[in-house]
Amino acid sequence: MRKLFFLAIQIFFFSCSSSETNQQTTRTSQVSKFKNLLTKYKDISFDTLQVFSSGDLESNQYKFKGTQLDSADVLLFPNELAEQYVNDNGYFGTYKFAIDSTRIGLITRTPSTYEPSSIKLLILDKRKDAITDIVELAETFGDAGDMAEKISWLFQSEHKTYKSFTWIEESHDNSVDDENDTTIQTWNSYYLLDLSKAKIDTVSEDEKELVKRFRNLLKQ
Repeated sequence: MRKLFFLAIQIFFFSCSSSETNQQTTRTSQVSKFKNLLTKYKDISFDTLQVFSSGDLESNQYKFKGTQLDSADVLLFPNELAEQYVNDNGYFGTYKFAIDSTRIGLITRTPSTYEPSSIKLLILDKRKDAITDIVELAETFGDAGDMAEKISWLFQSEHKTYKSFTWIEESHDNSVDDENDTTIQTWNSYYLLDLSKAKIDTVSEDEKELVKRFRNLLKQ
């Protein structure tokens, strides 16, 4: 009887183990809800990729014009991004690339203050089947003497991990406030992000160090 008892126990645990394995396999093999969305993005590989906005977003020569996304695509985005679809359907899939074996970077053009001029990087985690992070890479803005432009460079480090270097230039034309003042004030800021961590992490905001390190990119 003892042998039969222990045999029954072994069969029980083997059955449970097999069931859990089958469930994990099923979850892993399920079709991602992002499958159709991913077809709207072109594959891209690069050592360094400059990401910029444009004054002519509809030009076929503009590298980040992209493929327009529909409501079903946009509803897959986090709420803070998807909710803009109610008033503006200017969402465009441009490029996708593998950050590592479990995450995909989706370069996406999205609505901004006046037009879809904001270029964002969305991080798709394949294990969670969800977008887990969003960072703006590029943008242009102009209004009443105020101007701003954001440009980023995505690149692979020596360890084959992805990073993003961003330059923001802001300016104000003082003649808007005083026609006798023809000076223009300008501000610059820089930051470096690590895209290969579980959550996007700021590596540096040291202006002098970053300008020195990336001076060749800034001259482009």
